[in-house]
Amino acid sequence: ADRAGILGVIGGVAVILVQLINGIANGFVDVTVFPALVADPSTRAFALQGPPPLMNIFYMVGMAAGVIGALTLGMATLRARVFPRWIGVLLLLTVLAEVPSFLEIPYLSNLAPIVSSVALLGVGMALMSPKHTPAVAPARVTAAAAI
Repeated sequence: ADRAGILGVIGGVAVILVQLINGIANGFVDVTVFPALVADPSTRAFALQGPPPLMNIFYMVGMAAGVIGALTLGMATLRARVFPRWIGVLLLLTVLAEVPSFLEIPYLSNLAPIVSSVALLGVGMALMSPKHTPAVAPARVTAAAAI
């Protein structure tokens, strides 16, 4: 955290916000709310029209947080040199991969979440991998020192 600085904090919080909005909240609404609306004949037409306009604001906040988070976390990752460089580069490429989402290009609108997920997978792999430090032999304890 000391090496990543304020950019790392901003990026980390924004990435968590994106995961909360797109990963948890959106999935929860799709699994719980929309099936109930489709099942009721009086709300079926409303549900089949897609999300209400207010939800678009929710999605835009998630998209803005994704761009800000990927940009700041990518810069902080490259600057801190704690994780491999490819993770920071992929996070920066996430910002470019977000362009098809804005332009609503079919099949490419999901490119940014895929690229950022691969980068975050790399973070997890780097954190879980054993450190390559030389093994230190344990000190020998003599009977006199143990007493």
